[in-house]
Amino acid sequence: MIKVLSELDPKSRAIVKYFIPRRHASLHELASAAGLRNHMEALRCVREIINPLARRLAGKELLTLKRAATDPLTGETVTYHWWLEMAPGSLVEVCESDREVLISLTADDNSSFSGSAEAWVTKRNAVVKISKGGLPRGDQD
Repeated sequence: MIKVLSELDPKSRAIVKYFIPRRHASLHELASAAGLRNHMEALRCVREIINPLARRLAGKELLTLKRAATDPLTGETVTYHWWLEMAPGSLVEVCESDREVLISLTADDNSSFSGSAEAWVTKRNAVVKISKGGLPRGDQD
């Protein structure tokens, strides 16, 4: 997914990033997240930019429209939403360009992320620390 994100235009990237904490979204939400004027612009981004690029780079579509589906985390039945399609299992992807390094962590079906995140950079290293649930030990005072 990081490779796809790094090659998208800003509006299409905003659409994909909107999914990351949510897993699914309506066309209206996608248009709003990307600052688009209407639903047709959001639909065009998905059909003409995001999914063709994902098929080329990853071999499958990144976003899928489902008439009805159950959110596995909430148990809620959701109708006519776009869903982010991800590979099963925990996944870490790193993509480096001239200007930035993007790191994507995907939780598997039996896990989720909550808590806090820290990042720090030295001349030769970049570190991201994610504390699952609550505050890191040193920050509880």
